[in-house]
Amino acid sequence: MSSYSHQEYKLALQTISKAAGKTFWLTTTEEGVKEWGYDDESTPPTQSEIETQIPSAVTAYNWEDVRRKRDNKLYGCDWTQSSDSPLTDAKKTEWATYRQALRNITNQSDPLNITWPTEPS
Repeated sequence: MSSYSHQEYKLALQTISKAAGKTFWLTTTEEGVKEWGYDDESTPPTQSEIETQIPSAVTAYNWEDVRRKRDNKLYGCDWTQSSDSPLTDAKKTEWATYRQALRNITNQSDPLNITWPTEPS
């Protein structure tokens, strides 16, 4: 039995099936046996092929999650940069610096260990 979770298999299969232009199915039996295939009944990838894709698929998923969080934070402070914002020029600059730090989040090396910038007060 593999040490990878159902979700990790699912992420890898999504990556593989997207590249192949196919739709997949995945089940895990009560005994923990994973079964998968393509909806068009073509030959599915092997367990080894799937497991090779798992680390990069999980990392990509984690970076997508970081980007979603980052985008929400950016959206929440868009108002600080508008021309009719009640903020002083100095505060607008603080917020602009914060927003740039948010955009630079993806320059960090580990999506599971993000150092988020501190929002201005």
